[in-house]
Amino acid sequence: MENLPIDNEDEKDELTEEILAKSDASFLWVKLVMDELEGVYGYESILQVLQGIPEGMVSYYERTVSDMAENKREKHIAKAILQWVALAARPLSIFELSKALESEINVRLPSAKTAIEGLCGQLVSVNQTNLVQIVHSTAREFLLSDDAGEFTITKSKAHERIALTCLRLLTSPEMQPPVG
Repeated sequence: MENLPIDNEDEKDELTEEILAKSDASFLWVKLVMDELEGVYGYESILQVLQGIPEGMVSYYERTVSDMAENKREKHIAKAILQWVALAARPLSIFELSKALESEINVRLPSAKTAIEGLCGQLVSVNQTNLVQIVHSTAREFLLSDDAGEFTITKSKAHERIALTCLRLLTSPEMQPPVG
C-alpha cells in the first residue's frame, strides 16, 4: 500500500480497508489487485480496478485451467481434486483427499501434498495444518461456471460422485467391525 500514489493517509487507509474486506482473506486476490494497481494514478481509476478485479480473476483462472488442460496424463486427477475441494462440506485434510481420490479414480499419490499443489496450486492451497482449500470464493464460482471449460464442475453430478465415493468407503472392508 505504501507504493500506491495516494498522499492522503485517510484515503489510503480507506482503500486498504476496502481491499482487505473484499479479499476474503485471500493473498492471491490481494496480489492480483496490487499488480493491477501498478501504474494507475487516478483515484477513480483505482476504484475502477477494485470493481473490475473479479473479471481479471476470470481471465487469470481461464489461463490457469488452460495450462492445466495441457497435462493430458494427469488432468483427470486435477479435475477430481478440484471437484472434492470445491464441493466438500468442509475443508479436507491431505489424507482424506488422498483416500477419496484412491477410491474414486483409483489413483494413489505417493506425495499427495506435492501432487495437489503441482496439479492445482493456482486454484487450491494447502495450509499449515494440511487442510486443502479453494484459494478464493471467486475460484469456486469460476469452477462452477461454464467459463472453466473442461474443468467446469456440475454440482449435481459432482455431488453424486462424492456421495458414491463416500458410500464405497463406508462399506469397504476396512470400515467393517472386527469379527469376534
